[in-house]
Amino acid sequence: MPFRTDRLLRDLAIASIAAGIAASLGPVPAFGSPVYQPENILVSGSEAPVSTLPADPIQPTSSLTTAFLRTVAPPTASYDDIVRLTPSVVSIAPNGPGLAENADLTIRGFADGQYNVTFDGIPFGDTDDFTHHSTAYFASQALRSVAVDRGPGSGATIGNATFGGTIALLSIDPAQQPGGSASQTVGSFETHRTGLRLDSGRLGRLHDLSLVVEAEHVTSDGSLTGTGSTRSNLFAKAVLPIDESLTLTASGATEWLHQMQPPGATIAQIDRFGPNFGLTDDPAQQNFAPYNGETYRTDFAYAGLHWAGPQAVSIDEKAYTYGLYRHFSTGADVNGETPDGTALAADDVPGQLGRNGLRAWGDVLRLERAWQSATLRLGLWGEYQANARSLYEVDLSRDGALDPVLAPVAGVADSAATDRAQRDSLVTLQPYAELEWRPLPGALPGLTVLPGLKWSYAARQIAAPVMEGTRLPTDEHVEYDAMLPSLVLRQRLAKGWSVYAQAAEGFLAPQLQLLDTTTGPGQVSPERSWNFQLGSTLAVPGCSVALDGYAIQFDTLTGTRTVGAETLAFSQGGATYLGLEAEATIGLGAGFSLYGNASLNRGRDHDSGAPIPNTPQATLAGGLLYRSAGWFGALTEKWVGARFGDTDRQAGLDPFQQLDLSVGRTVTPNRGLPPLRIALQAQNLLDSTKIDALAGYTVASGTPLWFTQPGRSLWLTLSVAL
Repeated sequence: MPFRTDRLLRDLAIASIAAGIAASLGPVPAFGSPVYQPENILVSGSEAPVSTLPADPIQPTSSLTTAFLRTVAPPTASYDDIVRLTPSVVSIAPNGPGLAENADLTIRGFADGQYNVTFDGIPFGDTDDFTHHSTAYFASQALRSVAVDRGPGSGATIGNATFGGTIALLSIDPAQQPGGSASQTVGSFETHRTGLRLDSGRLGRLHDLSLVVEAEHVTSDGSLTGTGSTRSNLFAKAVLPIDESLTLTASGATEWLHQMQPPGATIAQIDRFGPNFGLTDDPAQQNFAPYNGETYRTDFAYAGLHWAGPQAVSIDEKAYTYGLYRHFSTGADVNGETPDGTALAADDVPGQLGRNGLRAWGDVLRLERAWQSATLRLGLWGEYQANARSLYEVDLSRDGALDPVLAPVAGVADSAATDRAQRDSLVTLQPYAELEWRPLPGALPGLTVLPGLKWSYAARQIAAPVMEGTRLPTDEHVEYDAMLPSLVLRQRLAKGWSVYAQAAEGFLAPQLQLLDTTTGPGQVSPERSWNFQLGSTLAVPGCSVALDGYAIQFDTLTGTRTVGAETLAFSQGGATYLGLEAEATIGLGAGFSLYGNASLNRGRDHDSGAPIPNTPQATLAGGLLYRSAGWFGALTEKWVGARFGDTDRQAGLDPFQQLDLSVGRTVTPNRGLPPLRIALQAQNLLDSTKIDALAGYTVASGTPLWFTQPGRSLWLTLSVAL
C-alpha cells in the first residue's frame, strides 16, 4: 500500500486542532487529582528519568520507568525498543518501532536466547532455542516498567539463561479510582494505532476487587517496502484483596498479529532500490510480499496468590500458561539467487510453508522468612512445554501446493515435500535456596552476604518422523542438569551508596537445532559459564550514578547464523567477555534532568582470538529530559560502536547512531471536560539510513543480507481521560 500523505496530514491536523482547543481552555490539574489518576492519562512528577537504579543492588540494573514508557518510547514500541537506551544493549528495529520482530537485540553481545525475558516474574520463551518473539505478546501500554538486569542475579533468579541477564517486564496495576483513557496515534509508514484503557476502581460490593483492561489495534505499512503489519492486543488484570494478608491476582493477555517479516537485502539491492527495500509487489518473484508473511496468535495468563503472614513469612505463587501459534510462508530464496521452478511447473515460484504450535504450563513458588539479621528465600520454578513444528516445500504460484523435490523418507506420507515434521517437549525444574545474611551489624554495619544455590534441570523429548536437518526419523530423550552456586557481597557505605561483588555459575541446555545431527544428542554439550562482577551505585536526591565491570568465562558457547528463513545453531567453543559500564541521571532543577550511560565491551573466541559476533566495541547514550507544569520532552541519542555480524571477523558493521525527540503537554479543559494529552515524537531526526545489522545469508550463494536504519519518522498521539 503506498504512503498516503493526505490521510496522515488530515489526522495530524485534527489532532493538533483538538489539542490547541484543549490547551486554551484551562490549566494542568495538580498532581494527585482525586478524579483522574496519573497512570490513566498522565505520568506525574517533576523529573523525567530514563531509568532508575536499585537502592541495594546486587548486580548492574537499569529500570525503565513508567514516565519513560509513556512519554519517550513510541506508543507502537515493543519491549525491545524500550530497552534500547540502556548500557551495553543493542536493539535493531528494521521496520520501525514495534512494526516487525527485532533483528538484533543483544545485551553485552549475548543474543536472544542467551538471556531471560520475564513477565511479572514468570520466564517465557520458545521451546527450541529459548528465544522470544518481541512483537507477538505484550503491547507497551500494558507495561508499567521494564528492567534490564545485566548479570546472572542471585540464587533466586530463575530462567533458562540467567548468565546473559534478564529483561523483566512488569504489567500495569488497576487504578484505585474508576476511569481510563482513549488514545489515537498516527505516524509515518501509514501507521495508525488506537488504544483504550478502562479501570473499574475498587468495587466495594465485590470485596474491593479492582480490574483494568487495556486494548490496542495497530496497522502499518512499515518502513521497508512490502512489509505491512496488523496487530490487536488485549490485556486484563484483576486484583482481589481477600483479607489483610492475602491477595489474589489474575491476569491474561492475547494478541493476533499478521506481518510481512523483512528478510534483509543484498548490497546490490540496497544500491539499486534504496535502503528501505524489503519485499516487492510482483507475484512472479520469490520476494512477492504475500508469499513472505506470518500470522501469530498468542496468549499468556496466570493466577497468583500472595500471602504476607506473621513472623515475617511470605508466600508468593503464580500458576500460568502461555501459547504461541504461528503460520508462515517464504520464498525459497527471497533475494533471487535460486531460479524459479517446481516439480509442478518450470516457471512456478518455489517456497516453504511452516507451522509452529507451542503450549506451556508452569508454576513459580517463592517462600521467604525474615529475621533480624537474615532472610531465607526458598523457591521452585517448574514448567512443561509441548511444541509441534512442521516445514514443507510448496509451490507458491499454486496456493501452496506441496512441491515434492526432496528425497522421500520411507513410510512417511508426503515426505518428498517435508523438511521437518516433529513434536518435542521440554521439562524445566529449578529449585533454589538463598540466604541474605547480615553477619556483623555491630562491627561492620551495612554488610550483606548473599550465598545461593540453584539446581537447573532440563529434559527434552523429541518424536519426529522427519527431523529437521537430518530428515531422518528420530525418537530421543535427553537430560541436562547442573548445580549453580552464586555469591554476592554488598557493603552499604552510606545512605544510598553501596558497593557489591558477585560471582555465579551459568548454564543453558542445548538448543533443539543442535540435536539435528547423525551423531546423536549425546555429543552436544550445554553452555557453561562463570560470571564475575564488581560495581557501585550511588542514589541520592537529584542524582544517581552506577559503575560496574564484568568478566564472563565460557567453556562452551553456542552461536547462530541465519540462512534463508532458517536460523542455524553451531558451537563456538570457549569464549571470554569483558566490559566496563557506567550510568548516571542528574536532576538539573526546574523540571530538567540529564541522563547518560556508556560501555566498553569485548568478547573473544578462545581458539582464534576473533571477536564474538554482535559484541559492540562500545555503546554510548544520553538525553536531556524535561517534565513540569504539564509539559514533557526528551532529546535522546544512542550510539553503537563497530562490531562483526559473524565469526572469524566476517560481516563487519560500522558504528551507527540515532537521535530522537519527544515533546508533549497534558491539559485539563474547563467546563468539566476531561484531561487531554498530546505528544509528538520524532525517531531518527538526522535521517540516518546506515547498514546496522547482518540479517543473514542467501540460500544459494551465501550472499550476505543486511538491514538498514529506518529513516526519519513522526508519531502524533492524542489521549483523553475517560
